[in-house]
Formats: sequence, structure tokens, C-alpha cells
Amino acid sequence: MKRLSNGLQKTVFVIFALLSAMIIVSIVAFNRHPAWIFYPVCAATVAGLFFLLRFLGRHETFAKRAFPFVLLGIAVLLPLIQIPVGMLLEFDPHSDFGNVFYGAQAWAQDYTFMLDADRAFYFYNFPNNVPLMALLTGVFQWVNKLDGDQYFLAAVIVNSLLATLSIILCIDIVRRIAGHAVALVAAVVFLVLPPYYVLGAVFYTDAMTFIYPAALLWLYLVARKCKWWLKLPIYVIMAGLALIGFEIKATVVIMLIALILTDLIQGRWLSLGMLLPLSLAAILIGSSMWNQYLLDQHFEPDELELHNLPTVNWLVQGIAWRDDSIGNLYHFAPNRTERDKVGWQMLRELYAKRFMKGEMPEFYGRKMEVDFGRGTMGLDDFLDDRPWNDVWIQQYVFYSGEHYKGYNAYCCGVMLGLWILALGGAVAGVRDLGSTSGQHPEIWMGLVGIILFLLAWEMRDRYFSNYFSILIVAGVLGLTTCAPWVHWEKKTA
Repeated sequence: MKRLSNGLQKTVFVIFALLSAMIIVSIVAFNRHPAWIFYPVCAATVAGLFFLLRFLGRHETFAKRAFPFVLLGIAVLLPLIQIPVGMLLEFDPHSDFGNVFYGAQAWAQDYTFMLDADRAFYFYNFPNNVPLMALLTGVFQWVNKLDGDQYFLAAVIVNSLLATLSIILCIDIVRRIAGHAVALVAAVVFLVLPPYYVLGAVFYTDAMTFIYPAALLWLYLVARKCKWWLKLPIYVIMAGLALIGFEIKATVVIMLIALILTDLIQGRWLSLGMLLPLSLAAILIGSSMWNQYLLDQHFEPDELELHNLPTVNWLVQGIAWRDDSIGNLYHFAPNRTERDKVGWQMLRELYAKRFMKGEMPEFYGRKMEVDFGRGTMGLDDFLDDRPWNDVWIQQYVFYSGEHYKGYNAYCCGVMLGLWILALGGAVAGVRDLGSTSGQHPEIWMGLVGIILFLLAWEMRDRYFSNYFSILIVAGVLGLTTCAPWVHWEKKTA
């Protein structure tokens, strides 16, 4: 049994190593960044973090004393930067984001979001965005109670606080696994990434779910140290968070699956016996109740069948390329059931077409570069949508900005460095399950899950963003296993 467990854990690291190696090659092969910025930033990221860890690893007492002050500084100062920057970057959302934002305002005022015909049509097509709208509705109801109309500011505040909390949890995850010195290195990584300062204004499904994978992993590590009777309430909280996160963005549940599979392959039967049934019950029952509420209060079942897009719609878009003028499946069949049939047929034909033309290597190489090589987290998709202000920072974060190429190359260079370090951690896990990374396959398993999912899903650079912080955790932990000359305070969470 022990040999089987070890073999399965090493298999996780092998799969991640192969996938991350392909991602690194794809980023290098297909990137369009100025080489004089991109590659030096990548090299500086890897080398700089090594030297920083070397210094802090030799001054663990200093790191231990400084850690709470650094964490407190991030908790206080980061939102004080994110919120004003978010308001400077205020814009008038449209399309998906606009329907969610203005729909939440309508719901908060009129107790329904279906009065506007165009908005009702949108949500019949994409009911998956209703949960985020419901969350924002709760926030906006408080704005109404205060007789205010600063809906954008309220959303920026909530998004900024949640993102900051996710950063704090990730830093503490590293502390629990590898000690204070390594956690301070993780803090530096977060602080040198500009997207974490400008994300406040982008309170869409991606940024608003940063907190969930981080919180699930943090709670899991906390539960490992607890007695069984304390594990139960922690797992109840995890199941509730998984439900909320799953409803807002389904990829959140990948981290939960990784944690459950880790319990299974490591033989943590008590943990598995509590976490698995609680999670299944929360997601199945909670989702069923939520869907029934929407049908009872907002949606007409016949209209939903007529307009709704099936899941295969995004799988088709995930393989469509170049000359495939597909768009979505709405125009290909008169109802959801027929669209589902047409979608699966198109999916088989498109995969066959890719194989027959020999396009698969280039297609997936370019897809990996887009999905996993864009260090800006795709925030720029929204920020230049009808901005309200004209400020200097837009020259960096807008596609059309004068300094965008440099900003983009810098962010992507740091991200490439993190992939390289995470690959190093996976290699160390294969060689020795007793290493820092080897003891925690759940982190690399979560990344494997999101990589495999997004390779099949629609190509978008922002879809990976709610796992970016998990990549930072993996990269920093990989750094420790690649630096044998460093003596740091090693912990097992």
C-alpha cells in the first residue's frame, strides 16, 4: 500500500513536470515580448529569489520577527493602494461584466434582475454569471441602506479586501510548510507583481474567486494539525466555501478535488471520510437548491431551454482556431438540447480536423502561451472598456498604452520564472517525497487539474488568474528544494 501511495504521489509530480516543461517551451517559443525586458526579468526573478532566500535562510530569527509586521503591512497598506487605484481605473463595464454589474444594481433595487429585456436574454444564455451578481447584489443592498450610489467603489473595496486576504493566506501557507524565511520570499513575489495592485477595479468572476483556492488549501493545512473533533467544523467551512466558489467560477472545485485525492492517495482516511461527504452534500444539495430558487423566482424553464448554451459550447471554442468562424452555439440550433447534440458533433469534427492537418502541436503551444503565460492575469481585458478617467497608470495597463509592452513583458517574465521554479519543485518531489514539495502533492495536483481543464476549455488568459497565487506558492516551495545550500526553518503542515 505504501509503494502504491508513493507511486501515485510521484506520478502527480511527473505529470506536472511534463506539463510545466511544455508550458515553459510554449511561452519561450510563442511569446511576443521585447526580449531585452522579458528574458532578463525571468532570469532576475529566479536568481533574485535564490539570493533572497539565501540571505533570509541564514537569518531565520530576523525573518521570524519580521514576518508578523510584513503580514500586517500587507493587510493594511495593500488595500489602501488597491482601492484608490481601482477608482482611478474606474470604467463603464459592458458585455458580460456590464450585465453582472448593472444587473446587481437592478436586483438590489427592484428585487429582480429580469425587468430589462436585453439583460434577461443575456442571463437566459449565461445563467452561470448569476451567482456573482447575487454576491454583488448583497453588497449593493448595503450601499442602498446607506442612501448611497457608489456601487463601483463598494465592489472595488470588496474585491480588494478579498484579494488581499487571499495573498495573506498564501503567504501563511508557505510559512506553515517551509517556515518564516521562505514565507517572506513569497511576500516579495506578491509585492513585485503589478496586477495585484490594479485588480480592484476588475471585480468579475476571475478576480472575485482568488480567495477560494487559497482559503481551501489554507484550511486543509490547518485541519491537518487539528484533532478529529476540530477537523469537522473546518471541513464544514471548506464545503461551504467550495459551494460558493463553485457557483461563481466552477474551476474553484479543482482545488477541492486535489485535496480530496491527496487524502485518498496518502491514506488519510479520517480526513477523507469527513471532507468527501461534506463536500458532495454541500455542492450537490446547495447547487440544487440554488437552481430551484432561480427557476421559482426568476427564470422560466421553457425560456431557459430555448436560450441557454450547453457546456460543450466552451469546449468547442477551446479547440476552434484560425479559420473556424464559430462564435457560440446559439445560432446553430433552436434550443439547448439540440445545441448540445450539434456541439458534440462539432467538437469531434474539429479535433479530427486538427489531427488531420497536423496542427495539434502548434495549436496547444499557442494555447499554453495564452492560458498560462500572460502574467497580467487578463485584467487588461476589462480595464480599457470605456474608462471614466484619464490617468498615467492607464499608459501601463491598457492594451493601447504607451508603456503596455514593457509592463506586459515584465509581468510575463516573472510568471515564466515562477513556472521554472515550480518545475524544479516537481522534480524534487519525484526524487524525494520527503522534500518540502514532496510532502505536499496537493499543491501541484491542483495546478495539474487547472492546466488540464483549461487545455480543453475556451482560450482566455484570465481563466488561470484565480490559480496564479497557487503557482506562486508552488514556485517559492520549488525554490527551497532547488537551494540545498540554504538552511531554513523547515516545517510540515
